Amino acid sequence: MKLVQLPKGKQRGIICPCVSIPTDIQKTVTILPQSYDDTQLVRCKLKRKQSYIGYSQYEFISTNKIYKALESLKESNPYYKNTSLNHNWHDEFPPDFEELTVAEEDHKESDDYPKEEDQNVKDRGFPCDTCLQPVDIGQEMLDQHFDDIFCVAPGEGSTPVSMMQEEGTPPYWQSALHDLLATVRQLGIPTWFATFSAADMRWTEVLQLLLEQQESTQSLEDLDWTGKSEVLRNNPVMSAVMFDHRFHTFLREIVIKRRIIGNVKDHFHRIEFQQRGSPHAHCLFWIEDAPKLDKDDDQTVCDFVDRYVSCKLPDKTVDPELHEIVSSVQQHSKNHSKSCLKKGTSCRFNFPRPPSEKTFISRRQSLTDPSIKKSPQQLKDYAQSVLHNLWTVLNNEHLDNITTENLFAAAGITQQEFEDASNILTKRSSVTMKRTPSDSWINQYNPDLLRCWNANMDLQFITDVYACVVYIISYISKAEREMGVVLQNASKEAAEGNCDAQQAMKKIGGAYFRQREVSAQEAVYRVCGLHLKECSRKVQFVPVGDNPVRMSLPLSVIKKKANQLHLDAVFIRQI
Repeated sequence: MKLVQLPKGKQRGIICPCVSIPTDIQKTVTILPQSYDDTQLVRCKLKRKQSYIGYSQYEFISTNKIYKALESLKESNPYYKNTSLNHNWHDEFPPDFEELTVAEEDHKESDDYPKEEDQNVKDRGFPCDTCLQPVDIGQEMLDQHFDDIFCVAPGEGSTPVSMMQEEGTPPYWQSALHDLLATVRQLGIPTWFATFSAADMRWTEVLQLLLEQQESTQSLEDLDWTGKSEVLRNNPVMSAVMFDHRFHTFLREIVIKRRIIGNVKDHFHRIEFQQRGSPHAHCLFWIEDAPKLDKDDDQTVCDFVDRYVSCKLPDKTVDPELHEIVSSVQQHSKNHSKSCLKKGTSCRFNFPRPPSEKTFISRRQSLTDPSIKKSPQQLKDYAQSVLHNLWTVLNNEHLDNITTENLFAAAGITQQEFEDASNILTKRSSVTMKRTPSDSWINQYNPDLLRCWNANMDLQFITDVYACVVYIISYISKAEREMGVVLQNASKEAAEGNCDAQQAMKKIGGAYFRQREVSAQEAVYRVCGLHLKECSRKVQFVPVGDNPVRMSLPLSVIKKKANQLHLDAVFIRQI
């Protein structure tokens, strides 16, 4: 395991192997030796298996402190509630033994006790510095009794946990993807796809709470960017919990209750972690009575989108608060980061985006229509020349005061020619927003949601089934999809090398450990049981067909699941 520093905020993350094994706490507590005070230490070796000669860790431990820590966990953690402690070893001696000894000593003076005048004589006769007594008596005792070491292997004999139910693994997200596709099939195409990112440096209430928790004497105004980063880095637990609480409150009180983007019938969201280590949420919303593409006319759909989505930079004199938020968190950098250009020389987020006098829908057209006199290649060349002229003017002109009509005139095109070129080159249906040249670097948003969230967001109207599937695969399982490719390559290399099953599994496991990077806040989400995905509907798999195989979980397993906090949205995976 390696501890690395993530970019931008300098948060911490881990990469390479890090394995956590569920252990039986009760078994460890039962075999742990007892001590009578905090000063008594026991040499302990932590092993993976008792029969192994090697060990994972070798330390001196205080069993009293371990018992005190376990008592604290029993009070605060429900998973330790049923762990029992054996205090009978304290009663090994009679209760009145100490009192009896004291009473006897009060009335009896030992003849063997040295008198004060003889004490100096005894000290002078004691060989304090000879070869008969070692200088380091403690080390000598350890050397003489080296074999008296307590060995414990808490994970030995534990049953492996299925990766299908372990959150964050590729099989888990593959199962979640199937559940979401089943939800889309039952509920229809979602209306909105939204993204809400964390703004750790803007949320002053979070930073102030972290400072108070750390008992810092500094004020928030005295901290620069480096100081704020240090505060966040030192407390990833509270940072992750605060984001989770903020998002759920925002979703419940603002998005759903206030109906800012319509009456939300159903929703799904997944928490993903950015390269800098902070979480952000990707959401799908099903809106009641929302227009459907190809069922309602295009103008109805465009009016619906314009009602809830904006990509305009507000006037600073009219709405200074929203202007500051949009210019700070919604404006794409004109310098383009490495993340923007990692797929080529152009921005993968398509900034700057082309201006348009109105919102319209681009549809893929058939270029082999007999009524079209030009060949498909001629049409593509024409469309590319139109957009090339537009991009040239867009990148060279000063865009603060120029209108969309004047920009099109400078490029030698019209609004209709721009729409025709978009229809020729588009690969799927999409919505092009109404946008002025000065708004080419502004990402689309909802003004009311952005004002409440106070961090970067994105809001898109989902146009067709293919677009919905692309959103789901590209965003919801992005990191796990990349990991799946790595595992496939490792499996292929093992097959080509004629490896046996054991060696092949080692290669695949090693590839998984080396490639997956986990930030501190992602580790908090997993360890603390915070949900990585949630849905307003539960999914239950029902086998159907001519000869379905009906399988049931054991009744004891079903009762156990009913009494536990189930992190997944699924109660029973099979029936």
